[in-house]
Amino acid sequence: MTDAGFKTLFTEISIPAGLSDFQAKQQYAWTTSDGWAYKNSVGVNYGPAATTWNSTSQATILRRGNLYSRSQNDGFKVQKDAGGGQESLYMLEGLSRWMPASVFNGVGFETYLEIESNNRNHQLYLAAYATVFKHRTNTGVRYYGIDLGYSDGPGYSGYRYNAMQSTSSHVNTIRSWGPDWLLQGLLMSFKTATGGTGTTKSDVTVYNLKWGNKYSTNSSSYRVLPLKMRSSSGRDMHAGATNKFISFK
Repeated sequence: MTDAGFKTLFTEISIPAGLSDFQAKQQYAWTTSDGWAYKNSVGVNYGPAATTWNSTSQATILRRGNLYSRSQNDGFKVQKDAGGGQESLYMLEGLSRWMPASVFNGVGFETYLEIESNNRNHQLYLAAYATVFKHRTNTGVRYYGIDLGYSDGPGYSGYRYNAMQSTSSHVNTIRSWGPDWLLQGLLMSFKTATGGTGTTKSDVTVYNLKWGNKYSTNSSSYRVLPLKMRSSSGRDMHAGATNKFISFK
C-alpha cells in the first residue's frame, strides 16, 4: 500500500477579527486562483450590499497569482490609471472544491494598495466584495455582498485586512442556505475615489485568502478530507449525489 498524500484540514477553522490571529490560521485552497473575469454588471441579491453593482471601465490585470499565498508579491493584482468615480468588477470563477454553504464559516484576505505615479486623489481601492455560491443542480447563483465602508485608498502605499468573521450574523445567514448551495468564489468591486483633479496610477493586490469552515467543533478528534478541484459542471459530486462520488485528488 502506498501513501496517497491526502491533505486534510481541521473540522473547524474560524476567521478572527485580528490580523495576527488571522495570519496564524491554517489555510486551504478551496477555489482556483486564476479564474478572474471582468463583469459589466452583477445583481448582488443578498447581504447588506445587495443591489446591482456596475462597472464603468476595466482595470488592468497585472497578475493572476496564488490567492492563498501569504506574500503580497503573489495573489491577484489589478491596476488603474484613472480619475475619480471609476468602478471595475471582477469575479473569481472556474475550478472549486464546492464547499457547501452549510459548513461555511467566514472568509478573510489581505490587500496591498500601492500608488505608482501621478497624484493621490484617485487611488484604486477595494470597495466591496461578495461571496458567490452556485446551486448544486440548477442555474441559481447567490451573491452575499459586503460594503467595506471605504470611500478612498489610504493616500499612500499600505495594507488592509478584510474579514467576514466567523462570529458575524452574515455567516449564520449563509450557513442557513443549506448543503445545496456551493462555494464558487468571490466578486470584487474596485473603485477610484471621487473628487479632486488629475489621475492616479495605482494598484491593489488581493492575497492570503482564507475560507473558514465548520463541519464540527471536535477538531481534536477528526479531520476533513475535501474533494478535488473540479469545474462547475462537476459540482454535484458529493456523497449525497446519486452515483456521483468523485475522487479526493
